[in-house]
Formats: sequence, C-alpha cells, structure tokens
Amino acid sequence: MKQENIQKNIVNQSYPNNIEAEQAVLGAILIDRSKIKDIVQIISSSDFYNESHVKIFDAMIDLNNKNIPIDLLTLFDYLKSKGNLLKEVGESSYLTYLTELVPTSQNATYYAELVKIKADERHLCEVFTSLDHRLRSGSISSEQAGEQVMKAISRNRSSSDLHIELSPWHELVGSQEPEIEFLIADLIPTSCLLILAGKPKLGKSLLALLFAISIGLGETIWDKKVIKGGVLFVSTEDGVVRLNKRIWKMLGNPDKYEPDFHFHIGECILTDFKVLEALTTKILEYKPRLVVLDPLINLIRGRDLNSGEDMNVVLRPLQNICKQTGTTILVIQTYWKRITHGSMIAICFRFTIFL
Repeated sequence: MKQENIQKNIVNQSYPNNIEAEQAVLGAILIDRSKIKDIVQIISSSDFYNESHVKIFDAMIDLNNKNIPIDLLTLFDYLKSKGNLLKEVGESSYLTYLTELVPTSQNATYYAELVKIKADERHLCEVFTSLDHRLRSGSISSEQAGEQVMKAISRNRSSSDLHIELSPWHELVGSQEPEIEFLIADLIPTSCLLILAGKPKLGKSLLALLFAISIGLGETIWDKKVIKGGVLFVSTEDGVVRLNKRIWKMLGNPDKYEPDFHFHIGECILTDFKVLEALTTKILEYKPRLVVLDPLINLIRGRDLNSGEDMNVVLRPLQNICKQTGTTILVIQTYWKRITHGSMIAICFRFTIFL
C-alpha cells in the first residue's frame, strides 16, 4: 500500500482519533527505543485508531520483548518476515515518513497521552452507539442503559490506572527552606513556563523584549539582579523593522553589544507537531536560559483559547521542555475580560503575570 493510500485511509474521522499523535508516538520510538518503556505504561496497541499503526506498534513491542533494538532496519526486517505485513502498513516509505515527522522524542509520552484520550472517547462512542440501537429496539431498559454508561465512564477512570504517591511531612518540607532561582530576581524564575497576559496595546511585547535583553546582556532591571544567559525570541506578530526600532531605542547603539541572543521572526504554529518538534530540537541544541513566544494566539491557530484541551496541546509540551532543560519559557497572551484575581494568580503551569 502506498503512502498516499495510507494518508487517505487516515482521513476517516468516523470516531474520535488523533492520527498525528499516533504517528508521533511511533516516530519517537523509532528515534529513541528507550521511550517505549514509558509509552507502554500509557497505551496499548488497541488504543491506536489506524490499523497500520496497531500493527507497527505490536511489531515494536515484540522486538522490544526480544531485546532487539528498534530502528528502521530491524522494524523493516521484522515486518517483511511476516508475510504481507510490511505491505499492509505502507512499505518502508511509510516507516521512514514516521521518523521524519518527529525530529526528537522529547514529547513522546505526551503524544501517547493524546492517543489514550481519543481511545477512551472512542470507547464511549461505541458504548453509546450500541445503547442507542438497543434502546430503540427495546432490548434494554433505561435503567440498564444507565448502568452501562456508568460502567463505561468507570472504565475510563479506572482506579487501577491511577498512581497516587504519598509523601510524609518531614520528607516534603525538609530541614531548610528551599531557594528559588530567578533569572530576574523575584520576577522571572528559572525552569518555568510563564504567561505574560494583558489587554491589547499595554506593551506586553515591549516588556517581554526588555526582560529578554536584560537577561541576554546580564544587566540589572529595576535594580533587580539578573542572571545572564542565552535568549531565543520568537515573534510571530512584530516584524524585523519594529523589533529593530525597539532594540535601538532601548540600547541606543546595539552594535557595541554581543549578547547570546537569537530571533525567529515569522510563523510558528505549535499545534502543528512538526513545528513543535522543530522548536523543541532548537531549544535542546541552543540551550537558552529564556525563550519568549509572542503571542499565544498565533501559536495555537485554529484552536480555542478558552478550551483547556486546545491550550494544553501547546502549553503542556512547553512545560515539559522547561522541566527537562531548565529553560524558562515566557508566552505572551492578550485577554479582553476584566481580571479580578489581583496582579498575579496561580494556574496549571506555574503562574501568570497580569498587566
């Protein structure tokens, strides 16, 4: 089966699925075999929607169980030895295509979680479809249908899938107060995902650029100590000319400075897995102390800013990058509703700075 046919079959959206996440999981394993140990704790082959992906994942598990390294060559040989299996999954060209989708395996477990979510949704759809038919035919009572619904929901929230670890008091608090490291003292912590939010035209982008330049140069701001480090500034709204003008106004003569500062000016849609993985790769290579992403609305194009699920498609992988690399990521967001929670509130990432 050719890659075009595989992609055509993938488009079938009759039940909830996330084909891109399935492809990202398989590609991540081909890049880094060790990821399969974490992934099998989250999903099984039955959680994949696409049949080709089910077969590829089963093959990977079998190779891993036999302690055979998982890569393009070993997977190709395995599938080829199983009769028509290689042809059924799309030939070697599709296997290669999977590795090209994800340049890094950094977010493999997150993609597996996305696959699991859609698998649970499909299970509920199947249960509801069956109950609809049985209720219409009169072969089940409403009470029995209700019980089946509760069982289906319980399956998706099975306590066997929950791992709750408890820590005693002395283990949590320790013997002394922990110190928090800041890039800008008492303002910008390290290893943290931050949202800088404010109404339109309040100067959020300008403030973020000021923070970035202070860190890039290692110069104090508002009498606050600054840790010098590399900066990656991603601007999807302000162009070269505007950024150039702002930097000249801030520094007077930028030519005399040589900060470890890099820009990406232009489109950066992080809801596209390829773009997200490309950014992750750059962060791993460059190892900046600060990454600025401006603004959030352009990073999640086509998604709903009021949807937690849509927001987490981008923000959760960014949070994982912060934890694993020690990088601080500052995301700019515009809001229009009045904030009544004060100047700073706690949210699911770390905290938000409101202007």
